[in-house]
Amino acid sequence: MKRRFAAFASALALIWVTSALAQPGSGGGMPAFTGTITGEVRDTALDKPIEYATIVLFSLRDSSQVTGTITDSDGIFIMGGIRPGRYYAKVGFLGYNTTDVDDIRLGPQSPAIDLGIIDITQAVMELEEVNYAIERAPVEYQIDKKVIRVDKQPTAASGTAVEILENVPSISVDIEGNVELRGSGNFTVLIDGRPTVMDGNDALQQTPASSIESIEIITNPSAKYDPDGTSGIINIILKKNQAATTSGMVSLSYGSNNRKGGDVLVSRRYNGTNLILGANLNNRKHVGHSFTENRTTVDDVTSTYLSEGDAEGGRESWSFRGSLEMNLGEKNWLNVGGDFGQHSGGRTSDLAYDSWVDTLTTHTLYSNVSEDDRKSDYYSAFAEYRHNFGAEEHELVARIQSSRDIDDQETVEELYDETGAQSSGRVTTEDGPSQRTDVKFDYTYPHGDDQKLEIGYQARLEANTDETTYKEYDAVAASYVTYPQFAYNVEYDRLIQSAYAVYGGKAGNLGYQAGLRGEFTDREITLVDSSDSYVLSRSDVYPTVHFSYQLPGSRQLMASYSRRVNRARSYFLEPFYTWRDANNIYRGDPDIEPEKIDSWEAGYQIPLGPFSHSLEAYYRVTHDLVEFTRSVYAPGITLNQPTNVGTAYAFGSEMMFSGEVSRWLIVNLMGNLYQNRIESTLAGSEGTTEDFSWNGRLSLTFRLPQQYRLQTTVVYNSPVVTSQGRREEFFMTNLAFEKSFFNRSLTGIVQVRDIFQTVKRTRITEGPNLYIYRKFTMDSPAFFVTLRYNINHFRDQKRNGEGEGGMEETSDFME
Repeated sequence: MKRRFAAFASALALIWVTSALAQPGSGGGMPAFTGTITGEVRDTALDKPIEYATIVLFSLRDSSQVTGTITDSDGIFIMGGIRPGRYYAKVGFLGYNTTDVDDIRLGPQSPAIDLGIIDITQAVMELEEVNYAIERAPVEYQIDKKVIRVDKQPTAASGTAVEILENVPSISVDIEGNVELRGSGNFTVLIDGRPTVMDGNDALQQTPASSIESIEIITNPSAKYDPDGTSGIINIILKKNQAATTSGMVSLSYGSNNRKGGDVLVSRRYNGTNLILGANLNNRKHVGHSFTENRTTVDDVTSTYLSEGDAEGGRESWSFRGSLEMNLGEKNWLNVGGDFGQHSGGRTSDLAYDSWVDTLTTHTLYSNVSEDDRKSDYYSAFAEYRHNFGAEEHELVARIQSSRDIDDQETVEELYDETGAQSSGRVTTEDGPSQRTDVKFDYTYPHGDDQKLEIGYQARLEANTDETTYKEYDAVAASYVTYPQFAYNVEYDRLIQSAYAVYGGKAGNLGYQAGLRGEFTDREITLVDSSDSYVLSRSDVYPTVHFSYQLPGSRQLMASYSRRVNRARSYFLEPFYTWRDANNIYRGDPDIEPEKIDSWEAGYQIPLGPFSHSLEAYYRVTHDLVEFTRSVYAPGITLNQPTNVGTAYAFGSEMMFSGEVSRWLIVNLMGNLYQNRIESTLAGSEGTTEDFSWNGRLSLTFRLPQQYRLQTTVVYNSPVVTSQGRREEFFMTNLAFEKSFFNRSLTGIVQVRDIFQTVKRTRITEGPNLYIYRKFTMDSPAFFVTLRYNINHFRDQKRNGEGEGGMEETSDFME
């Protein structure tokens, strides 16, 4: 199996290198001369590329329209197949002033014209002698995704991607920073469109907010994307320099519980190359109080224990990253780069226990000191080659990426009696590397004026090795003894090959797109030094459909369907028992089925002057739903394992309203209401759990004079049911104060999280002969201070005297 995987990976790498080095040959005869016009559209004051900006080319001789196009997600546009002549162009976008580019000359001596960066400015309104630009919402809705603009969220300045996601639709975040997308923790995380070897939540909690340009939420991706993830894709777009200069950014933060962080980003763009170097260090810690009540019944005897005490968890990370983008000529581009670093995390607790059985009157008192440490060293490298065939959007893209993560985890648990003597203890370790290689080819062919065909192939190779050990404390010998019968060595190999085709276009005001993706999965799990092996080979098909309809007044209707999959992670499949602590044991299931998801969405977007309003409805059916279920393993001990519990149905709607209530107040209101129903089969009995849930966020941003800004955010998540219980409500209020100095080169932010001390996590689990109540209360409020210094292009430059939040400091407004 390994040889087959290695040979296949080598063949794919060879194919990729060959395609990257190959250049298209010239055809017979002398083709008629045509030229190409390229450029980039940006709002440089906001340091942001403008996606979907329109570029219309006119003949300078008679002002007739020649051609036109729109920009991609990086603000880049390409217009090809243009005859020699003199032209001018008009560049515009909704809410911006139109910009003219004059006297464009194409000829044999200048067959390719690069217009460079075209800066477009926001439309300006005048109110009572004060000019200010309409501030765009921090969340922008596009035809197939939501784009979160980091620069409009000062409450996220000292944190990571998680703090940004706390304030956006479709997302909920618990007190430990774990993210859910539309009620599901199963989603795919991409960084600049590329996969990461890390777990999705690890990647989000490691990426500093100050290095992020934007975050894209894609809940119904097309067949071009991997179908992984129950609820969709979260794509992190990192900051990049687009000006022909050296730019940089430095950020430092410090806060409660010795939380600290810093990151540096330096970029140099010159003569068609762009070099980016970055580094970051982040230490996040959460401290609180834990309480648990656990009751198990075996042979009509009920065992109960109560535990209470202090607990602490968190993550530490550091990393370096770099990339080099090169223009290899008129039609060829190469981008190479990578990153390496370390991320670690864990949890420590010191809990007092009171344990008894209902047939006896005596109680056993003891304490439990536990420490769970995990450390991973990782690296990732990628190369991407892009060739344009001369026409707009007619291109071939080849990518290869390889990642490796070396994981080292140790869990130590020690029990002490009332006298302080150690009575028992366990030490478990799990070590091993995980590696992933992705090879992908994408070909785009524009057909006619509005149609486009996209086809592609992708191969994903994964290889993991996990070695576990187990030791128990011998009170007589006062030392730990190794138990070889509980040591395991597991090898996990998986190869996923897929091909897709997507065809889309426009017919009047109707936009359409249909796609189909076929996949073949080959997987093997092997217990080394054992005859046990688990092999899986399967093929699947994933269709997608998207529609949009443009209505008068810039209103738009959208509808889509996609079929997705949530594949089991490697530790879900481990076919052996592992002790988590003295009262919990874990076992995976190599025969667990992946979740299959059918997802429907419909949306309506309405611009209301300076306000925007959107309403979305969704319906999601999850087949073979996977949940971590608990059952009684022994008196006082529960077994935790992933299980296909049944089918889940989620029907809901999302609403967002944002805009300027006045020249000094911006309001962003988001809400998600949904009905959740789970039809499950557990322990041989069928059952249905359902409830109505909702979550909401209200953000108020006050734009004050002298470049001050104050923002408060309120977050509420209602209780949510599971197949075995419920998760109680979650409520939090954050406050941030921002001030800029030295022409906005230096920015200071003071942030307070959970100012009313309401953050807690409560879970109730119930089953046959089982009841568990867990509550964790966070120590709060938490305080953080951040200083950020920007150089050149990364500075939020003023435009026409424009101040913070788009206001011009032309009068003593509010003073």
